[in-house]
Amino acid sequence: MPPISPTGSNVRGYVGTTSSNINSPTTQFSPRQLADKASNELRVDSNQPIAGLTNPAASTSTFPAHPANTFTTTTERFLQQTGNALEQLKALAIRSASDNTSAETRETLNEEAKVLVSLIDDIANTAALDGQNLLDGSIERISFQLSFTEPTQKSIQGFDARSASLGIHPGFKQSTGDRIQLQNSVIGNQGVQEGNARTNIISDFSILVEGHNINETINIADQRLGALLKNIARTRSLTDSTHKDFGSGGAKQLAARINTLRESGTPSLRNIFASATTTFGAGDVSNGDFSGTVNRSTNINIGSGSIDRGDLAINGINVDRVTFLKKDTAGTLIHAINAISALTGVKATTDIVTGELTLEAVDGRDIIINTTTAETNNLIFGGGQSRFSQGFADLRISGRVTLSANNNLSFFGSSKSLTGFDDFSLDSTLDNQFTSNTIADTNLKTSADSENALNNINQAMKQLRTFNNKLSNLHAEFESSLTKFGSIYQQPRENSTPSFGNTIDRTTASQFANFSKKLMQQSIDTAIQAQANASPSTVLFFLR
Repeated sequence: MPPISPTGSNVRGYVGTTSSNINSPTTQFSPRQLADKASNELRVDSNQPIAGLTNPAASTSTFPAHPANTFTTTTERFLQQTGNALEQLKALAIRSASDNTSAETRETLNEEAKVLVSLIDDIANTAALDGQNLLDGSIERISFQLSFTEPTQKSIQGFDARSASLGIHPGFKQSTGDRIQLQNSVIGNQGVQEGNARTNIISDFSILVEGHNINETINIADQRLGALLKNIARTRSLTDSTHKDFGSGGAKQLAARINTLRESGTPSLRNIFASATTTFGAGDVSNGDFSGTVNRSTNINIGSGSIDRGDLAINGINVDRVTFLKKDTAGTLIHAINAISALTGVKATTDIVTGELTLEAVDGRDIIINTTTAETNNLIFGGGQSRFSQGFADLRISGRVTLSANNNLSFFGSSKSLTGFDDFSLDSTLDNQFTSNTIADTNLKTSADSENALNNINQAMKQLRTFNNKLSNLHAEFESSLTKFGSIYQQPRENSTPSFGNTIDRTTASQFANFSKKLMQQSIDTAIQAQANASPSTVLFFLR
């Protein structure tokens, strides 16, 4: 069902121009102008630029002249539908992730999930106001006039609520760097070493999405944009739960900087999403990474035996005494490690084929491992054989950053080798692969896939909440401006000071009152229109 364009007398028509200039993405909405005699209407001056954002003479689309509250109310209604679909999708994923769910049931749940994913796309592709789509990513930035004094304009980025744009790695292409460099020069594996790290300062790093203007790229590591991006040199501060650096990591910092700049409205990062993950397995250690030696011809699975409390510590937290079987087939070692994951930020899994233990910090914090003896090391990481000549003493592993966007990514800057995105990084680097962590990639056929889907759904819900908060703030600012504007007409004439460069008369006050009544009526029209624009599948879904 195509979107229905409102035709009522209280619905505003289009104003503006159209241009194909992709470097001028700002769209401007305004309240309808008052009668010509009114000198103080809230409106957009199409010749007034918004500093640092765009050339308003080259708007990419023609948009309706609705006020901010109409835009926010309509968009919020459609986002609520998307949020409801995500809630139901999450319920399916939770059920599928349970170990008690059969393969046959998972197949059924997966088919239901596909319907919900399709519904999310239907909502995004049909949500419209006066024929302009609101949630398909076609709106890059919208500007509203909220005040007569500087700053007169308030801008907000558009939102893409399609399934491929929601999740951990929204978009169509993603690149994963090597581990953040801890050393001055890499001898063994990058991002794996014992003891303290070098304070490598990331000072020059830029990202370019194919098809964008290279002149718009910024140095995300510029100190003016936030604190210095650098390694925590003292490893022991990462194992002290009372220290301010506990839970930190270079990859975590870098991903947070990119996401913060994107959310704050940096144009060149609008469609770039970052995540950080730290993983470690027995095969990740070579002779150059710690003070002992490694016999790489031996096994890397979990052996059969037991450890006492304190024989293994992760991020400064001791693992309790535990006995386990070869390859941890009973899951006792995994259970013991995951019992303290709320403290360490690290989760353990085993490879069902090789029996190798994998430790993972999904937020990109550094992982620090301590083992008391070579015997403990070999039991956990060497199949009970003589793989390691001694135990780990503050073995530190840094994280990797994954960036996703709608097109291929390129990286520039003198610090890119420190980030792992240089041209000489190891085989673990993946450049411009197709994304696999979005709502569009939802797969509930296995427990592991369902867990991954849950992570994507939670991230998607966070994206919706973030944009909803921006809409709420915009709505509140607009209503506040109207309140202040209206209070001017209520002041005694003899006590009022001429504002906005004009004397306010009763005619203008009357016109403003009529304008406010029209806004209220328009809100009612918008509510009806939001329902009219819904596709049959959407209506049926929310009638269940």
